Amino acid sequence: MRRALVASILFTTIACHGERTPTTFTETRSFPVAAGKVVRLDLGSLDLEVRVADTDSIGVEVSLEARSSAPGAARRWIESHRPAYSDGPSRLVVEVPKRSHGTFMVGYFRSDGDVRLTIPPSCRLEVETSSGDVTLDGIGPLDGAVRVTTASGDLEVRGGAREIVVRTASGDVDIDAGALDRLEADTASGEVVLRSGARQAIVDTASGEVDLSDLSGELSVHTTSGDVRARWAVPPAGGRIEVNTTSGDIALNLPTAAVLTGRARTRTGRLESDWKGSWDRRRSLQLPATAAAATTIELRATSGDIELLHSDAPEGEEAHATGDTEAPAPLEAPAPPEAPESPVPPSIPESTR
Repeated sequence: MRRALVASILFTTIACHGERTPTTFTETRSFPVAAGKVVRLDLGSLDLEVRVADTDSIGVEVSLEARSSAPGAARRWIESHRPAYSDGPSRLVVEVPKRSHGTFMVGYFRSDGDVRLTIPPSCRLEVETSSGDVTLDGIGPLDGAVRVTTASGDLEVRGGAREIVVRTASGDVDIDAGALDRLEADTASGEVVLRSGARQAIVDTASGEVDLSDLSGELSVHTTSGDVRARWAVPPAGGRIEVNTTSGDIALNLPTAAVLTGRARTRTGRLESDWKGSWDRRRSLQLPATAAAATTIELRATSGDIELLHSDAPEGEEAHATGDTEAPAPLEAPAPPEAPESPVPPSIPESTR
């Protein structure tokens, strides 16, 4: 019993020890530039800020800070998160060493780390993190596709890219960087939001929401339970729009001038369309084949609803066709006019009888 009491007092003393002065590490490095040079960063839990700028060198700034009530814990964290560098004529690698085991400690511990990268548009960018967030901004675009892989880290793009390929498990993707040539996003539960448009978008998600604006070309979305919303700024010329979901809803808005052919169908959901076609079993719509430049649609949902609507119609002027539209009730025949009442003969006083 006495040993247990001593252990309890020691544990409490260590855990409640006051916060120590933070241990910090900062570093600035510069590397030569070459056209088409690949810059790859593998940063684990560190956040990354990328700025695309007109510069004659590649700049890397590292900032680490750790606070701990246990002696040496902050120092060990700093040492294990300092990036290593490998530079060559065509490739620069910035990498945080992989940890073979976790760290157990008792008491207070807090850490924060980020890397700031300045890179010219002539380079290519590849990023991998575990939980670190990634932000990209600046002039551009960078040469080739920007490739980002995270486990739970978020991706935010505000500039500097023409083509983005992102893979994440639960991280969110938010892009507002001017019209992209191509967006490819693969996520399990993360949300994908595109605000600035793309000529081609490919999204594959299990339960994440998909919200895409200002599209101008082809679209392919596959999801299990996430809702899909997509809006086109200009009519797509040819190509294909394919959206497949199990229980998520599909809402597509295209300009009235868009020429569409193909099919939209849902098993148990509601189907609504501004484009005319032939209905089959109330939840399947076949759009007729028309001009060669028509865009082919293939919309499929199991229990989700589908909306295929005009995006530029004045409010209140659209009458959407649905598979659940019922025929108007027959008019009832008017009731025959009532016959006039017969006049009542006047009564005769008894005195005159």
